[in-house]
Amino acid sequence: MRNKTRNKAFIILGILCVVLAVIVFIFADGLRRWYSGIFFAIIGTVMLNAWRSRRGADS
Repeated sequence: MRNKTRNKAFIILGILCVVLAVIVFIFADGLRRWYSGIFFAIIGTVMLNAWRSRRGADS
């Protein structure tokens, strides 16, 4: 039960970070677009990879 909740949290937060990165890339100006957008894209990618690796370990 606890692992299922953690896996759901990883995927939801990962997707939200990737969506936030897209929003930042669209609406931000100047250097803020790049450092904020890339930050959220990296965080989202790491969370989604953690979810994927945990899913493979559970099987």
